[in-house]
Amino acid sequence: MSEDYAGATARGVEFAAAVGCGSDSSAATADCLRSLSTQDIIASGFVDRGPFRVIDGTILSINTAEAIESGQFNKTPVMVGSNRDENTWFYSFTERDTGVVLSAADYPAAVEASFGVANAPSILAEYPLSDYPNPSNALTSAQTGNGFGCQPRRRGIKKLVAHVPVWAYTFTDRTAPNYFPPVSFNYWAAHTLELQFLFKEFKGAGGTLNKPLSHAQERLSDDMVSYWTQFARTGNPNSRRTPYWRNYKLANDNYQRLDLPRPSHFLGFAEQQKCDLWDALSGE
Repeated sequence: MSEDYAGATARGVEFAAAVGCGSDSSAATADCLRSLSTQDIIASGFVDRGPFRVIDGTILSINTAEAIESGQFNKTPVMVGSNRDENTWFYSFTERDTGVVLSAADYPAAVEASFGVANAPSILAEYPLSDYPNPSNALTSAQTGNGFGCQPRRRGIKKLVAHVPVWAYTFTDRTAPNYFPPVSFNYWAAHTLELQFLFKEFKGAGGTLNKPLSHAQERLSDDMVSYWTQFARTGNPNSRRTPYWRNYKLANDNYQRLDLPRPSHFLGFAEQQKCDLWDALSGE
C-alpha cells in the first residue's frame, strides 16, 4: 500500500499520541517512540494498519504500480514467485481463533464474504467443493489464486518483463514439512514453507520446526539455494548444477515449478490458479 507524505505524517502523529508520546516533532517525542516495547505497539491497535510505502518525493516519487507500469524504477533483473497454497497458513488463524470448522453449507457465504456477493457465483462455479477435500481448502485455493497467484502475475510480472529480465517461479511441494498447529484442512505448499528449502537452519516463525527434509527435498533445496545465490551473484539463476530456468516471456507465460523430484519448466500456472477468472473479475 502507498500513501502520500502528508497522510503518512498524520498517521505518525496519531500513533505517537495514541501511545502517550505526544504529537509534536520534538526530540522527546522521538525518544519516547524509540523506547516503546513490542507490547506497547501491539496494544496501540496500529499493528494491522500497515506497512505503507510513503511517497515522500525523495526516495519514492510515485506509487509502485505506476513505477512498474512506466518503467520508472531501478532497472535490475527480478526473481518473483509464490507458493501454490499460500493462504492455507492465513486461514488457519481464522479456524484456530474461532474454533469453527468451515462447513459445506457455509462455504458459499464464506466466498461471498471474501470476494463480494456479485462475484460469488462465478467463483463458486470455478471452485466447486467436489474438486477439494474440504471447504477450507476450496476457499483458500480461491484466496491464493486471487491474492498471491494472479494479481502479482497481472500487475507485476507481465508489466516488469517489458523493462527488465524476469524469472518467475511457483513453489508447489505439497509434502513440505510444516511447523503450524494442526487444523481440519491441508496446509500443503503454504506461506513460508519454501524458506526451509532456502535457509538450512530455518526453524519456522516460532522456532519450532524440527522436521527434516527428505532426501528428495534436500536435492530440491540444493537446486533452490543454487538458483537464489546464482541470481544474487549474476542476475541469472542458471548454472550447470541445476535444471535450466527459462526467463519469463509474455508469449509463453512460463514459470519454473519448484517441486519434487527437480525443478521444471511450467506452462500451467494461469490454469492452476484460474487467472482468467481473477483477471476478469479485477476489471484491470
